[in-house]
Amino acid sequence: MNRKINLILSLLIFLFLCITGSGYAAEGLPAGNEIERISYIQKEFDDSRLYNSIWWYGWMGIYGGTAAVSFSIGLSSDDDTVKITQVVSGIQSVIGLAGLALSPMPPAYAGSELREMPVSTPDEKMLKLSRGEKLLQETAEVQEFGSSWITHFLNLAVGASGALVIWKVYDDEIDDAGGDPDKEALNNFLLSFIIGEMQIFSQPTGGIKAWTRYRELFRPDINSRIIIVPQYNGLAAGAVYTF
Repeated sequence: MNRKINLILSLLIFLFLCITGSGYAAEGLPAGNEIERISYIQKEFDDSRLYNSIWWYGWMGIYGGTAAVSFSIGLSSDDDTVKITQVVSGIQSVIGLAGLALSPMPPAYAGSELREMPVSTPDEKMLKLSRGEKLLQETAEVQEFGSSWITHFLNLAVGASGALVIWKVYDDEIDDAGGDPDKEALNNFLLSFIIGEMQIFSQPTGGIKAWTRYRELFRPDINSRIIIVPQYNGLAAGAVYTF
């Protein structure tokens, strides 16, 4: 009985929020100060481009180079211990490379893209501003995720998975080759984990503050609101950006 009452109340609250407009609808960009806002975004990208580019392309190069060297050594070696550990390390490097490739750092290219967009007409100004805001928000989101506990956990998982493969899957082959599976697994985990943590802790985070400052200065209409939605056993609440 109580569950039915909770469900009814949840539906009523949800409908009320939808009707009163406290939900998800975006009303678009407010007019005014387009050039000033575009200049702010452009400056943020220009000021942060060098470090973001060095970090992103640098780590792409590190992972790509490490993968190439590891596979080259592993596949050409007659020592099973070297072959196994190097191939596993190469796969871990490819995973790191794929993670960067799938989540590029916008400031590495956004400044050039934004600068090339024209502002001759009001429509062009609004289009450029809209694109700039999107890139700035994407920068904040990428950097927030890249420095979050989820990324630390994924790094731990990649290191632990590689070590587990060496320790439990290929332990007999390493033993037969005169190696120590426990030692090789530990070395693999520590090296993979430390390199991953270096990448995470060196990641730029200025875009998070830049997006926050931009919202405070130019977009007070972007607010973090609490949204309540019904679930089968009651209510669930969460914060979302609304425009």
